[in-house]
Amino acid sequence: MKKLPLLSVVLGLIFCQTAAAAQIHLGQAADYNAFIQNNFQVSSSDTQGRIAVGGNFIVKPHQYSHDKTNAGYSIGDMVHAPGTPSLVVGGNIELQASGSGGLQIHNTGIDHGTAVYAGQLINGQKIGSGTASRVSKSELPVDFDAAFKHLNALSDQLAAMTAAATPTPGDYASLTFRPAVPSADKVYIFELTQEMLDSSYGINIEGVESDALVVFNVTNTTGYAMKNYSNNGFCKAGDAACAVLKLETVKFNGVNTAGDTSKDRNAAPLAKQVLFNFNGLSNVKLASNVFGTVLAPKAAIHAPSAPVWGQVIASSWVGNAQINVGPLTPRDGSTPSVSAPPALGLVVLALLALAGLRRKRILPVIATAQPL
Repeated sequence: MKKLPLLSVVLGLIFCQTAAAAQIHLGQAADYNAFIQNNFQVSSSDTQGRIAVGGNFIVKPHQYSHDKTNAGYSIGDMVHAPGTPSLVVGGNIELQASGSGGLQIHNTGIDHGTAVYAGQLINGQKIGSGTASRVSKSELPVDFDAAFKHLNALSDQLAAMTAAATPTPGDYASLTFRPAVPSADKVYIFELTQEMLDSSYGINIEGVESDALVVFNVTNTTGYAMKNYSNNGFCKAGDAACAVLKLETVKFNGVNTAGDTSKDRNAAPLAKQVLFNFNGLSNVKLASNVFGTVLAPKAAIHAPSAPVWGQVIASSWVGNAQINVGPLTPRDGSTPSVSAPPALGLVVLALLALAGLRRKRILPVIATAQPL
């Protein structure tokens, strides 16, 4: 009779590992093309999907522009979600230019979209398309504090699960990432350092399933200042909290994730299966086209001009890079799980504990986690 409770503990240890498997899910951010905790500042360009900003949404002339009166931005021209706001702002909507441009808010094609904000509407320019309504913070459809608590935890989790794989040099200064072993959940997590990015033109992801999800933990633990022109003084030597993403190509089993972006605004379908995780970094520069989702919940992102084919999650955003629709999803449309450490070590531990009880003592055992 005394063994039954302990057997229950053993089974609990086994099955709790399955329950503890955490899904790679962006939570409240999943429905937004750009999801920013603090301020979002632009002077031109557009975001094809929806935007949520916890701070102020600011449209102002570029500091280096000769014409200080013009600035404009377009949101949601590829949103097809009737009745939902294309722009959610926890602070002010600030249209700081006085000339042409302004803010265009779309939804369901040519139909005018809506914005909701909890601060003030500061109107140097009129909203050219769509409407904006003031609401209380409690009426906003996003809880930014809860959302970023989840997103930071997800970023931390992914950063701790880098797989055992060594990239190898390829043709045309590219790096090939191939997993050491297959992943049961079709999720692969690799480290991408600043040194790698400085020495490579692009990356190849090989030996993964066509519907796999690939995560790159972008790191700069050595405080490396890229010598490439893309850095241009952005990251200083010794600053381990700063990173520059520069990748001209990302290939998925030999297929370019870009697709034919010159002909199809919905191109780059494979980019939906790539996630760049900037864990713990405070400053990030997107210095080239980004084919994948950017998860940088603590970072101020600077994105001068090159488009992003995916979602952007950040502490703040400054720049005129176009953000194209590309929600994070594996090829088959499901939401994969990131496996928790295997239960085998816990099974062994529990069985040894059972054996130890029979011998009136407990044997010391260390259970080790295996990489994905």
